[in-house]
Amino acid sequence: MAGTSIILWATLPSMTKSILSDFPSMTLLYYSSVLASAALLVFLLATGRIRNIRTYSKRYLLCLTGLGLLGEFLYSALYYKGLSLISATDACILNYLWPITAVIFSCIFLKEKLTLRKVSAILLSFCGVILIISKGKSFSGFAVTDLTGCGMCLLLWTF
Repeated sequence: MAGTSIILWATLPSMTKSILSDFPSMTLLYYSSVLASAALLVFLLATGRIRNIRTYSKRYLLCLTGLGLLGEFLYSALYYKGLSLISATDACILNYLWPITAVIFSCIFLKEKLTLRKVSAILLSFCGVILIISKGKSFSGFAVTDLTGCGMCLLLWTF
């Protein structure tokens, strides 16, 4: 099971990029959301947990909906749009820069100590981002679509 999960997870960016050649990003987002919702509904029905939904208050369900829109919908919309504009490799690398955000936010919100080691890692990571975005060229090597796609993937950090 673990090996299958690793293989499926590793092929996700290239498969998504391939699908994006046939569908617009928002259409893909719609179909993936419908498929995920249907799978969740089948799971809830099969396990009998569908009845638990009635125990939640309307306010709680509204909060869950808002978090789903921010956390999953907006994240996926930005990722699919960014992936449609830049290579799968670049999008995947930029998508997985969330550890930088985790370190920065843990220092801000959790009052963790910002050490020289953490600052060095953050600066090195940002240098890597610049290398990825510029394809190893100077800032004059940027293309508008590259900046837009990279910007979409970099915005993922905040969600």
